[in-house]
Amino acid sequence: MPVYIKFSRSMELLGDFDDSVFAESRERTVMKINGYYAKLCHPKWFCEEVNCVDDTEKLTVIKFRGDLAYRHQEYQKALSEYSSCLLLVPKSNLAMRRDLQESQARCLCNLNRHKEAFAISQELRNGVTNTDHLTAVLNLESSIYESTDNVKEQIMCLQQLILLHPYNPWIWRKLAVLYLRLLQTEWTSHSCAFASYEAGLHSDPNRVLQQRRLSVKRSSKLCEADILIPTSNSRTFKKETIEKDLCCFDKREENQPLECKIEDCEDERGLTDVGEKDITVIESKFVKELVLRACASFIRARLLLQLVKMQQSSFVLKKNCDVEDEIEDHLKVSGLETETVKQISEIMGEDLTPEKIRDETQDVEKCETDDAGYSQPSSKITAVHVFEEKWFKRLKGCL
Repeated sequence: MPVYIKFSRSMELLGDFDDSVFAESRERTVMKINGYYAKLCHPKWFCEEVNCVDDTEKLTVIKFRGDLAYRHQEYQKALSEYSSCLLLVPKSNLAMRRDLQESQARCLCNLNRHKEAFAISQELRNGVTNTDHLTAVLNLESSIYESTDNVKEQIMCLQQLILLHPYNPWIWRKLAVLYLRLLQTEWTSHSCAFASYEAGLHSDPNRVLQQRRLSVKRSSKLCEADILIPTSNSRTFKKETIEKDLCCFDKREENQPLECKIEDCEDERGLTDVGEKDITVIESKFVKELVLRACASFIRARLLLQLVKMQQSSFVLKKNCDVEDEIEDHLKVSGLETETVKQISEIMGEDLTPEKIRDETQDVEKCETDDAGYSQPSSKITAVHVFEEKWFKRLKGCL
């Protein structure tokens, strides 16, 4: 018996195909694609005579020549190449012009032409329009101040950088090292000033030397622990004692005759008793504040390194672990108690939560750039004040 199947309209629609589907396909013409031949450049190709097709390639060649000269520490030659390249860059290409001006400033800095380097950095600061511009300017100024051994100004630059990049552990670590250098520099200058003051009160050479030794003995008591100071030629650290630096003059004068020993001088303090006591109190507070700031910066750097530790491997992880060990050595010799270190860690790590990190990262362009300052004369002072209020105000209770 035959079976009849009734199709609904919906089924008819599903089975309805366009006639073009069953039509013969059109012939497609295959276009022949020419092979792509990449430009092969041998090492230092830009040092030879190059026939440049356009201005962009010509600028690239000159810029590379300058970069190679800078790498070889031929700063005068590099400066000449950068200057030639800058003349060819159109004024509309602000990024390239700023890059070349910064390169010029770094060459001038290495040539000990610091005034010219500062002039260029100020011109770049006046043209700052975003966070990246300001970051580059602050890094440049920090390098110039480092070249002139101006530790205080370099610290101010790093403080402004931290306002822009509060989660960069390397800036915090460098700031901590600078606090230790400032401690060593100021300590030595304070000791020399006190010795000069005593020299003015006593014209007797033997008496002057005796009082100087008393000053050294007084100063050395304020910091009995070693302080880790970075070497100038490498990134490794070594232990140095401030007492050793303060006593350096004693070795130069040890051959001079003395009428009495230093123990005998302790009973002849007369004119210097009150002044020495006052200066000791001031220096003691000064030392404690600098040590506290250095340790707080080290702790902040360690917390930030630990924050990203799970995402790292290989040589990056090893480098970070080495830095953490280095920071631990600094904290051990700082003289701070374990409870104090714990309290500082809580204060410096309050913002290290996912929610706060996300919120602050989103607001950094809008808020922190103004705090760090652009080109106003008072912007640096304002930025330092903001930094102090934000990071170190609450640490005073740890003294």
